[in-house]
Amino acid sequence: MYPTSRKTVNQMEKEIIRRAKSFLGKNLVALLAEGSYGSYDFVEGYSDYDLSIFVKNFNKIKEINFTDISERYHIDIQCVVRSYEDFQNRVKNNHKATRFIGNLDLINIKKKKTRLLVGMNIANSVPDIKKIIKRDLGCELRAEYYHATNLNPSWNIYRREPRKWVNYIINLSDRLLLSKGVISKKDDIPKMLAKYYPYFRGIKYIREALVLRKTKRVLKLNETEKKHLKNILNQFLEEYKRQVFC
Repeated sequence: MYPTSRKTVNQMEKEIIRRAKSFLGKNLVALLAEGSYGSYDFVEGYSDYDLSIFVKNFNKIKEINFTDISERYHIDIQCVVRSYEDFQNRVKNNHKATRFIGNLDLINIKKKKTRLLVGMNIANSVPDIKKIIKRDLGCELRAEYYHATNLNPSWNIYRREPRKWVNYIINLSDRLLLSKGVISKKDDIPKMLAKYYPYFRGIKYIREALVLRKTKRVLKLNETEKKHLKNILNQFLEEYKRQVFC
């Protein structure tokens, strides 16, 4: 039973909410659905379910395990726990803010690309988007590149499965748009990038990545096709680098 309809997604999310409340209690500030399921822009049998949890006391977190829910709905549930204090520091843009919540994340939350499942509507405390994009967002975009090419095998994108290569191309393209304060559906990313980054030469790679995601062909690539996709990832990252380091 893969969560394809909103009714099934809502059913799964009720179980996730109960689990989060049970494990975190009063420490829970907000539980958000992010990514494809946050905007209902998912692909059946392909998209992961991404969760972001904000807590009052980051040092008192009990382990939250969604494995049984994940198996019941046949979907990979990925959960990131963040400090609400860190979120507040990023909102204020002070020196105490860490990389675990960035300005681009604030734009995501403010622009409602995430969905609040339970808890405080933290989007209300995020500044106006025009104020955020005046901050130094280039450092965050460069960090995305360093993260992708890091030698650490748990971070390096080339050490991960081809499906993740496709997602990285799409997600980094989305981050470029977020830095302009622009929220776009995945299928609209190429035309929006052409509008806001007229000198970006990697749009053809994004289009190919979107096709691989939508058709799920990336799940059944042979070695020659994987080599081709790796080359697409290389070319895209070089163009991304040209945009954010110049």
